[in-house]
Amino acid sequence: MKAGNRWVIAIAGVFLQIALGAVYAWSVFRIPLSKQFGWSISEVTFTFTISIFVLGFAAFFGGLWMNKKGPRIVALTGATLYGLGVFLASFSANKLWWLYLSYGFIGGLGLGFGYIVPVAVLVKWFPDRRGLITGIAVGGFGAGALITAPVASRLISARRLAARGLDAYVKRSVAASCARFRSPRSAQDLAMVGALVNSVSQYLSRHRCDFPGSSNISGADRSHGSGRWWDGWSRQPR
Repeated sequence: MKAGNRWVIAIAGVFLQIALGAVYAWSVFRIPLSKQFGWSISEVTFTFTISIFVLGFAAFFGGLWMNKKGPRIVALTGATLYGLGVFLASFSANKLWWLYLSYGFIGGLGLGFGYIVPVAVLVKWFPDRRGLITGIAVGGFGAGALITAPVASRLISARRLAARGLDAYVKRSVAASCARFRSPRSAQDLAMVGALVNSVSQYLSRHRCDFPGSSNISGADRSHGSGRWWDGWSRQPR
């Protein structure tokens, strides 16, 4: 393979490592999660411990699998599992065990499968620069936190601002509605609507209409009729 083409492979491997290295930014989520759901810092941090622990075993079995099936299937499986773990972790509100299972275990499997591919494959593409390419691959994994941590912090801050803005908007709307209905004009409107509803209900209670099959129709009404205009509706054809 040409020397220029193998550097494209190296760059792709580094980007994969950077994406997987986002796990090192887990410390950014510790305090927000503990405040939001009442978990302790140690309980939230244990999620990271599970991920790294599972990563070690998954990297071992991922290396064995890669020798049999090739690096592509292992890398795709790792990326899918890690993305799935992060996605499922979004449903772990007030369920700490679900956070451990999703981000800790499933995400850890994805990390292990994905991590071993660039480290093992790039060494074969660069037999003349084994030390350099290994350092670049592992450095990409560590650089993931350098990119993910500030992005995650901004997203958390933006979500807090959005929540505060929505809360303030709701409070202002409720206050405006209350102030509106305290005004004399609004009070008069409400009184008029209440009087109209009361008049309609009284009229319907005095002039009740009985329809076919209704239990309110007496036997005399069924046989002779009561002279009311709706008797034609109440008598069934014989």
